[in-house]
Amino acid sequence: MKTYSNESIKWSKFKSSTGIKKSTIVIASGAKQSVSFQQRIVLFFNMIKKLAKSQTDCFAPLAMTMVLFLMTEACFGQCITLSEPLFLQAPDSICAEKKELVIKASRVKETGAKYFWRTPLKDTITSDSVLKITNISTLNTGNYFVAIMVDTCKTELFGPIHVQVMGVEATKKDSVKRVMTCNSSQINITSTYKTSPSVFGQWVGTEGVVFDAPKSPTTLIKGLPQGESRVVWLLSTSVCPFFVKDTFIIQHEVAPMLQTDGLTLKVGEASETIHLGHVAGSNLNLITDVQINITKPPRHGLLEILSDGKRLKYNRNDDFKGRDAFELTVCNMKCPNLCSAPVPYTIDVLFDDRYPNITFPKLLAPKSMSDARVFRIEKVEDYPENELHILNRWGNVLVSFKNYKNQTAWDGNFGSGLLPAGAYYYQFQAQDPKGKPLKPLASIFYIVY
Repeated sequence: MKTYSNESIKWSKFKSSTGIKKSTIVIASGAKQSVSFQQRIVLFFNMIKKLAKSQTDCFAPLAMTMVLFLMTEACFGQCITLSEPLFLQAPDSICAEKKELVIKASRVKETGAKYFWRTPLKDTITSDSVLKITNISTLNTGNYFVAIMVDTCKTELFGPIHVQVMGVEATKKDSVKRVMTCNSSQINITSTYKTSPSVFGQWVGTEGVVFDAPKSPTTLIKGLPQGESRVVWLLSTSVCPFFVKDTFIIQHEVAPMLQTDGLTLKVGEASETIHLGHVAGSNLNLITDVQINITKPPRHGLLEILSDGKRLKYNRNDDFKGRDAFELTVCNMKCPNLCSAPVPYTIDVLFDDRYPNITFPKLLAPKSMSDARVFRIEKVEDYPENELHILNRWGNVLVSFKNYKNQTAWDGNFGSGLLPAGAYYYQFQAQDPKGKPLKPLASIFYIVY
């Protein structure tokens, strides 16, 4: 930071009036020098005599000029004393990227004082004791001056104080890039922002990441953890630290892992929804895009991948009870060659004795003339206190019934029309003869036309 002070400042006020006036030179110490009007006349005539001896031809016009000057009362006005010296404060140099240059002058005690700033661009700015210039550039490099006015009395320009505005390459802007590595904890990265004798660079990044060449725009990065890491190439000058940032978001993709867990269908349930989280390994939550593959389907049921790609649904075949098996693998879609090893799973379908003899339809054909035109449940009359829900494959309830009866069996109607063909699910729950709710029973059925 640079500070500039002046030992004396001259104030002049030119005001037309009569009588003897005084001109005051203000010294930093506060002392005053007074020269009377009569003393000025003597001084001027002594000067004229000297000039007359050396420049005879110029004596007459010069004498007339002096007389006119002496007769002009406006030349001798009342002056204002500056109570204390001024100080200017500014940085020696500043980076243009900082957007704002601030120069400060010490405050004067005179009431109503205004500050008139002169910049290297030759414009004069009326401000207070703090000059702020926004959106600075190298054009703002140079000398700065200030003058102070109280009423109509104005000082000469005070200064200069010099400021150097350091520029950076306008083409360099902060950038963000995404890169990926498949099953590798290291990667070569190159920033397009190069160094020079006056511009130097430095790599910084996620904790634990190692740079082979931390001060070169091209470096080998090691120790990348699984998932997302962030590294940044920072450019600086001696005045402008980190004036541009080149950010790389590195996604370290790995092969997903599956764990072997036995899945058991509870008693009475004919289907089971299997979420990917049920079979996920320790790293699956770090992989954003995966695909499940059924490498070996079950023998005694249907296994389908639901639309969200993260759930499977197992539906047992009619009246099957016992153990079924299938095999899965899961792949990282960002790196398709990164897949888990095939993993076998088993499902135990247990005997159901909650709803003996009750039978649900597997097919509904609303436009046919057969018994399948309505959703007829055999022996539903044995469970008069019941609830029936029809759901789509995403688990949304479409139609519900309280105390369902075959006499008013559902015909596939939904709103103002019929449900489209496809796979649907029913969920049935009733009470035993003592009024105790039984666990619900659910399975798949199909609507056809």
